[in-house]
Amino acid sequence: MNLHPGGVATDTLCVTIASHADLTLLLDLDGTLIPFAPRAEDANLDVGAVRLLAALHEAGIHVVIVSGRTHASIAALRVLAPHAWWIAEHGTWRCDDTRQWQGPSALPELAAVSSMLQAFARVPGAYLEPKSLSVALHWRLVPHQLKDDLIRGAELVCDEWLESHADFERIAGVEMLEVRHRSANKGSVVGWLRQRRPGRSEERRVGKECRS
Repeated sequence: MNLHPGGVATDTLCVTIASHADLTLLLDLDGTLIPFAPRAEDANLDVGAVRLLAALHEAGIHVVIVSGRTHASIAALRVLAPHAWWIAEHGTWRCDDTRQWQGPSALPELAAVSSMLQAFARVPGAYLEPKSLSVALHWRLVPHQLKDDLIRGAELVCDEWLESHADFERIAGVEMLEVRHRSANKGSVVGWLRQRRPGRSEERRVGKECRS
């Protein structure tokens, strides 16, 4: 993890944040704590990130790490930041001081669209990532000459399926798309945190995942 100075405005913001006696910091995992990698399992917390998370804990800052990955895929990372709370699958799976994951069962409706997307996952370099309330198709490693057709075809299949499934939506990501139930929204994490930590109202969010 590389940390770069952000100028006077960033320094001022940091001073303001640090002045709060009880602070919760929501950090995005991929793209913030971890650089993007061809496959999620190839990305890990480096020594600098682990030390930073430990220092934040020692400073009395409550850290919440937010990810769109499945909770199973980040289990190994959680060991590297045991004092943090972890949020997976866009806010639907949560792990707090109990060290136990809690989340929903898989939606049976996703089986049909997952089956249709499986044809695109057979393209070299593509893969499908099933989750409880969504399914994601990744194409970062797909050869450039094959990407455009894959993307157009996958978007068309998803959009046709969504015409009869209004509770779901198609989300565009970095080298991927995801069909997700509308209830899977990271914004719900803030309300959950305030219920679990009453009286602690100062939260700061860093990263793309924490803003969607």
